[in-house]
Amino acid sequence: MGGINGDGKADLVLTDTVPTGTVTFMNGTTTLGTGNLSTSGVATYTTAMLPTGADSIEAVYGGDSNFLGSTSPAVTVTVNTAPVVVATTTMLAASATSVTSGTSITFSASVSAASATATLTGTVTFTDGTTTLGTGSVGSNGMATYSTSSLTVGSHSITAAYGGTTTFSPSTSSAVSITVTAAVTPSFTLSLSPTSGTVSIGSSATSTISVTPTGGFSQAVSLACSGAPEHATCSIAPTSVTPSGAAASTATLTIATNVSSAALHIPATPARLRGSGGSGTLAFLGAGVALGFTLLWRRRSFWWYAQLGIALLAAAPVTVTGRGGSSHATPQGSYTINVTASSGSSSQTATYTLTVQ
Repeated sequence: MGGINGDGKADLVLTDTVPTGTVTFMNGTTTLGTGNLSTSGVATYTTAMLPTGADSIEAVYGGDSNFLGSTSPAVTVTVNTAPVVVATTTMLAASATSVTSGTSITFSASVSAASATATLTGTVTFTDGTTTLGTGSVGSNGMATYSTSSLTVGSHSITAAYGGTTTFSPSTSSAVSITVTAAVTPSFTLSLSPTSGTVSIGSSATSTISVTPTGGFSQAVSLACSGAPEHATCSIAPTSVTPSGAAASTATLTIATNVSSAALHIPATPARLRGSGGSGTLAFLGAGVALGFTLLWRRRSFWWYAQLGIALLAAAPVTVTGRGGSSHATPQGSYTINVTASSGSSSQTATYTLTVQ
């Protein structure tokens, strides 16, 4: 007893022994191929070449020395026309290729078909190397997007893979490299140019102060200086700057060495009064004092006032018998001037070395 089942396999079931031989598979009058019976009496044949439409498939057993041949009832197999699959191309673009950690970045995949026979549908899968990031649906414009802010610090290779449909073939984009850097806390740096100088007493030295923002810093920064040596001053103009963007803001440090001096000059003693050494000077001073007392005794005379004035004038050139003076100059040496920049809780310090010679 024999038959053909729905999957195109011929089944022969014998009550006593198992038949041997081959089974021929027919599509109407066209031979498709043959299959050998197994020990269980089953023969199979596989094909992908059936013509489009309704096919009438039969299995014909040729028999062996113990069994007669037989033919199965026909099984109708309907073959539909295969759909036309259109090739596609996928291209990937990123909103940025270098971002700081935590910044959102959007990936856009553009899927295009070799021929516009139908509207593109399906999904695009975005991957980072072998790690799937997420998916996006293809819109009527052929675009699919995906956004993320979770990329870790480092380099990433992103691709977009279109999965295809029954009418459109899959395609994968070229990789786009993304660099993620660590986020920088807004701050600033302080520098001087030059950082040292040599001046002579009474001269000044200057240096340019630069306040450079980092991480988008844009706050006001107060500037101050300290450490000027004795009889010298340090000053900054302006005393506050506000950096913006990436450009440095500048101010000028000025260190001035101030010198003030005074000397008392003694008129020369006339030769007639000098005598020999200091003893002559003292003798003349004593005579003047004696004359003054005499005149005081003679207060009744009108000429007392005139004579007293003459006595004082005679004694005046010798009331100072030496030299004296004082000096206020910056001492020679090397000094460290500290420049401080402050904004909120942030503070930076730079030093300038001043040499006075």
